[in-house]
Formats: sequence, C-alpha cells, structure tokens
Amino acid sequence: MRLPTPPWPELPAAQQALHPVPLRYEDIAQDGRLMVSTLGPLYGAVAWRELLQKAPVASAAREQGVVPILTRLVLDGGGGPFSPSLPLDVRAGYELSHSVDERGEVARIHLEIWAEAWGPRGHAYDLLAEHGPDQHAGSVYAEHVFTRLFAPPAERKVLRLALPGLPPIPPRRITPLSPGTLLSLPEGAEPLDLPDLDYPLALFSLGHTDSNQHVNSLVYPRIFEDAALRKLRSCGVNTALLVRHVDCLFRKPFFAGEAAWIRLQVFALGNSFGAVGAFSPESEGPEGRPSVLVRLRFER
Repeated sequence: MRLPTPPWPELPAAQQALHPVPLRYEDIAQDGRLMVSTLGPLYGAVAWRELLQKAPVASAAREQGVVPILTRLVLDGGGGPFSPSLPLDVRAGYELSHSVDERGEVARIHLEIWAEAWGPRGHAYDLLAEHGPDQHAGSVYAEHVFTRLFAPPAERKVLRLALPGLPPIPPRRITPLSPGTLLSLPEGAEPLDLPDLDYPLALFSLGHTDSNQHVNSLVYPRIFEDAALRKLRSCGVNTALLVRHVDCLFRKPFFAGEAAWIRLQVFALGNSFGAVGAFSPESEGPEGRPSVLVRLRFER
C-alpha cells in the first residue's frame, strides 16, 4: 500500500550526512519496534541540524527570504527489537528539484530530503544480552516547496532560485503526489466501512504547536491514528496494532485554538489494516476542502 516516493538519487558527499542519534524509552514500542513518529525527530536531527543548517544553499536562501515549507512527509517503520540504550545511525541526504504544470512550465521549486536509520538488535532491560547485527529501523522521505514566506501573497511563489553556484532551475524533475491518489484505497484493500466523520472535532492547543507558529506536522498522524483506531474498533478489529507507514500531504496549517473535522475510511489489506482521510477546518464545515491528508497502515 506504499505509494511511490522518489528513491535516493546519487548525491555528492556534501549533500549527505551520517550521525548517531540517541533514543528514548517512549521511542520504542513494547515489542521493540521503533515508533514511526520517532523517525521525524531522528531525521530532523541529522538532515536539518547537521546537514542543511550548515549548507551554503540554506544560508543563501534564508538571506533572500526564501524558505522550504513541508508539503509531503512519508514515514516507514522497520524491524526490531531495538534498545533505548543504544543510538541509531541516521543517514540523511538532500537534493533540489522542480515540478511543472500542465503546460510544462515550472510550477514549483522543491527541496527533497531522504533519511534512513539503522541500529543493532537490542533489548530494553537485558543489558548483558549480546547485541545482534545492525538492522533497518525506518526511513523518511520529505518534500518541501520553496516560498517567500513573508512576502505579499502574490509574490510568495518561487519559480527560480538565485543561489551561488546553482542553476536557477534545478535539473531534477519530480511529480508531486495528488490528493486524490493519497485518499484512494490501496489496490486489493477491502473497505471496512464507508467514509465517515470522526467525533468529536479535533482540537488544537498550544501543546500541539512548535516554533514555526502552527500545529507541528507530526501531530496530525498521531491524532489521525487515534481516530482510525476508534473506527477499527467499531468494525470489530482488535486495536493491538502498531503504525508502520504514514504518508501525509500538507496544504494549509492549523493553529492553536482552531478545530478540525476528520473524515476517514478504514480498510483491511492482507494481514494489515489501514485508513485514509483528511483534516478540514471547522469553519468550512464537514465537507470543506482538506487542509491535511493522511494515509496510514497498521501491523500487528
């Protein structure tokens, strides 16, 4: 049920980084698998703090008032078990790209980030047990759009870059995922119900926000997970499940004090379960245009 994401391209060493990142007890489920929500902070620690924060392209863009805004986030969980006492090695890389409109003209300039985490097989409490070989803990794909965030609305779209040593239009071309594709059920999936609203409304507080002044991108999958579990339980499914895949599209952020309708549909696919759905502003009603779209998959 994983939708296509661009594979790692061949990247120069300057656009990659590898660093160990420590884990917390809450990052690992009781069976030792890594929570997919943990992959966000892991990739951020390496991709943003160790790699992009020091990259000339990032500093030059900031000086020009151009910033990358997250538009898609894909999180995939791996195997286990892992120990919270042992760090994971996180490799991250980035590339600039562009997309085109129906006329073949440049529509957006993008920043793509890939990350993957590996670590030794471990145990939470038996610290004397022999640790196993490294195994895959999870992977991340993050797609961003460059924008002039603080410019007047008509001047925010970035169609060319003016960064030292780089072409105005990055040669790499991508096709962003469409909302309709994300909301469609995977091939072979059996719907367990009809699309429906989750009640009550999702409420956003200051505790859901970050220093970007809006609801943090990792909040939506977690709230959506709870809604999906409620719906699966109503369909007779045992909710002793763990999210192993998340794919989110971000159109507009929510802010503290706002509320959202969640419309979703759950399904079964082989031995796993999943859900597709969206967050829409309370002010636009249950049928309002989605601001955030989510697809996720659970495993036992």
